[in-house]
Order: sequence, then C-alpha cells, then structure tokens
Amino acid sequence: MRRGVLSPLPGESGRAGMIAALALLLLFGLAALVFVPRQSKIGASRREVMTRFMEQDYGCCDLATARSTPRCEDTLRQVASLAAGEAGPGFAVAAGNALARCPAADLSGFAGDPAVLRQPVPFLARKLQAAEPATVRRAARLLVSDSTIVHEVSQGVLHGRGPVCWGARPEPDVSSGAAKPECPGAPKLIEEAAALFSDEKEDQTDRRKAAALLNELGPSAAAAAPALARALESRSPEIRGLAFSTLTRMGPAAFTALPALNRRVHREPLPGLREQMLSDLGRMDHKAGCCYGLFHTPDPLCSETLGVIARRSRQQVADHAEAEAFEECPAALVLEMTGNDAAIAHPMPSLAQALRAPDIGTRRRAADAVALVAGTLHGHSRVDRDVVSALQDAFRSGITPLSLDAADALRQVGDASLSAEVPGDPEVFRQTLADESSDRRAAAAWALGQLGRKAAAAIPALRKVLDEPDEALADAAYGALNRIAEVSGLGRLGFKRDGKYELKPEVMTALLDLSRGPKKTP
Repeated sequence: MRRGVLSPLPGESGRAGMIAALALLLLFGLAALVFVPRQSKIGASRREVMTRFMEQDYGCCDLATARSTPRCEDTLRQVASLAAGEAGPGFAVAAGNALARCPAADLSGFAGDPAVLRQPVPFLARKLQAAEPATVRRAARLLVSDSTIVHEVSQGVLHGRGPVCWGARPEPDVSSGAAKPECPGAPKLIEEAAALFSDEKEDQTDRRKAAALLNELGPSAAAAAPALARALESRSPEIRGLAFSTLTRMGPAAFTALPALNRRVHREPLPGLREQMLSDLGRMDHKAGCCYGLFHTPDPLCSETLGVIARRSRQQVADHAEAEAFEECPAALVLEMTGNDAAIAHPMPSLAQALRAPDIGTRRRAADAVALVAGTLHGHSRVDRDVVSALQDAFRSGITPLSLDAADALRQVGDASLSAEVPGDPEVFRQTLADESSDRRAAAAWALGQLGRKAAAAIPALRKVLDEPDEALADAAYGALNRIAEVSGLGRLGFKRDGKYELKPEVMTALLDLSRGPKKTP
C-alpha cells in the first residue's frame, strides 16, 4: 500500500517530540531565570524587614516613639502583614512573636488603621467610654503602656484638659478662688486603671504600669483606694509593694486605708518589703513614723507625740483597760518602760523587760512590737536571746491571746523552735486558724506546728490554708505540716520552690491518715 502524501516519514515524529520537549525546557529555564531571582529578592526583602525591625526599629512598639517617628507607621504595617501570613507561614510565626508584646501594633490592630499612631490618646479616650468591658480593658491597657503617655494623660487629668477631659467646663480663674476644672473622663480612667491593677489574671507588667498612672495622679485617684487596699493581700510581693506605696501617696484618702496599711505591715512576710512599707507609712503619717522608728536616732519632733501615747497607755493600765484598747506604738512602749528617748535606738532590753511585766496588756504590746521589728531586714538580727527566752515563756503561759502574740513574734524570729513540751489546747489554735477575721491565723498555724503530734487533728485545716492568698499564713501552715511530719517519723513533707509548695503525695497521705486518729479494730 502506498504511504499517503502527508504521512510523516519514519523517525520524523520522534524528532518533533524532541523539539517540543527542548522548547518546553527552554521556556522553563527562561521562567526560572526570571522567577527564582525575583522570589529570592522578595524573600531577602522580607527578611530585611524583620531584621531591621528586631535590631533597629523595635522601639516603634512604644506608643510615644511610634507617634513621633514617621517611619514607624510603615514599619509596623509591613511586619503586621507578615504576621498575617501574606508572605507564607515561614514569616508569619516570627513576625507574630515579634509583635506579641508590641503596644503600637496592638493599637494599630485595635483601630484598624496604623494612622492612629499619630494621635493615640484621643482614640483610646473614646474607647474608654465603650459599652463592651473587653474594649474598655484593652483601651486602658494601651493607655498605661507608655510612661510618656501616662505622664501626658495624668497631667491632663490634674489640670482638666486633654482628650480624657474633653467636655469639661472652661478652666476657671484660679485667683478668684474657684475650684479646679472638672475632668468628665477621669473617674472612668481611674476606675479602669484600678481594675487593671487589682486583676490577678493580668500581666504583671501591665499591672505595674497601671500603678504608675495611679501613683502620678496621687490624691486625684482617691477613688482607687478600695481596690488598692484589696491588692495589699496579693500573693505577688511586687503588687503588694506597689499597692502600699501608691496608697500612701493618695493624701487624705490614704488615711481611710490606714487600718489596712497597718495590717499589711504587720503581716508582710518579706523583711525587705516590710521595711520599705514602714518607711512609706512613716512618710505618710507623722505618728506612724514616730511609732515605728525603732533602731534610729529619735526625731526630736516625735518626743511630744510618743510622750502623749506613753502617758495614755500608762493610764489605761491603771484603769485596767482591756489589752485590745492599747495603741500599737512600739517606740512609745520603749519610752514608757524607760522614760528615755535615747532607748528607742536600742529597744531590745526594754522590750525584754516589757515581756516580763506583771500586766498582760504590756506583755502583749511587747510581743507585738518584737513581731513587727523581727520581720524587717535590719530588725531581725537585733532580736537577742533574752527577748527570745521571754517570748518562749509568754508562749508557754497558757494565756491564749498572749500565747498567740508571742507565737507570731517567734514565728518571725525564725530560729526559735521549741524543744520542750509545749502546753496548750490544739483546738484553741485550730479555731483561731479557721477564723478568717483574725490577724493571728499565721501565729496559730505556727503554734500548731510546735504542738507536734498533739495537733494532728488540725492537719486538714493546715493543708487547706496552703491555697490562700495570705503568703505569711500559707508559709506558717507549710512549716507546721513539715514539723508535724518530721516529729511523727514521716520525713519532710516537701519544699517551697519559686513561690510554690512541692508536696510529697505519700507524706501528705500519711499526714491525713494521722489526722483521723488510730484505726479502730473490729
């Protein structure tokens, strides 16, 4: 059969396929020459954005810096686009981590427009008035995030001007005796800053910044005093210290919180922080400064104040007043015992004498004074053996209020565990431990530890208070459980590490079994 005229010759189809393949390879090669360098250039550009942000422009995260630096707006926009995944997952994770604690980026996302960085305070002031609690909290967190903005806002509130105060009446003529201008937005700002500070779930950094705003507002932030007083009970030493120092700078409002401040001073478990609290309290209140000024050269201005308190205390003793009626004023007690101002700088001999006084009231006041100074950084080492011996005698006295006061002092001395048999009814101490209104719960826990196996029935109550926010109470209960475990031959219960109690389950189980008493045989 004749081959058709148009039919390919043998081998021609193979050559055509090869030509087509070569053409495709050439096209792919040309595309690669264009595309790969372009992609490489884009990748390098994105890496450069991240590198420049982390090494040079991370300061743009500060709202004050972002507001005053024009390039920050574009820089944050680029990094935010990378975090959103526009360049793929490889860049998204790194960019997201870089922006995790970046207030300026958070503000841009909050507003949906990086241009808000130029004027952040008006936007945030409006959001503070929003109806949604989450929006208000986010605005408050951003508003306190930068110290420059905190200062700007606080000065605006203090002088009745600025975005937080928009809508206030015109500033009156101060020379006419008119009142300071009002700031309609200030109450909401103070309320939210106080809520942010007192919220244990918030980041510590944000709480610290909220305290800085309240501190700068001073007496103008008086409405925050109740929240700050509650924060005195925080498990965080930093938060307790910030709450205390901020309260003492609030002028007249601080005096309404004076009972809470005094209570915190006596219960603070950290010696250095307690010493700082006493210093803050002394600056706020002249009388407190005089009463707690032990181990210092007496201030001449304190002589009259302490003399009046000492004379009043002597009269109370003469009138057989109840012990609870005495004022807590260690320096006045020393003056009362010696009649010599100079003795205040060396109070331990006078306190040892007071601990052995005939009347119970004087002995209780002395124990309370030793407890206060023993829990300070410099006072702890001043407690001598004579004072410790007198405290031990007071603890063994069998007089419950005096025993608890002495126990509180011995607990804070730290090296005064009693080896001899300790008299006392464990149930009395257990009841004090269970009384949430008592200031002697930590002392009761310590006392139960000294009773050893006799306090076995109180083990569940001691275990329960380990979870309470009062760190001094929890530490005393932990020490008591360890002591009971050791004297019962169970070994040590555990250790405290990084502020947390690590308990050995088998020892805790054995302690709880011990608390139930001996098993009854059928």
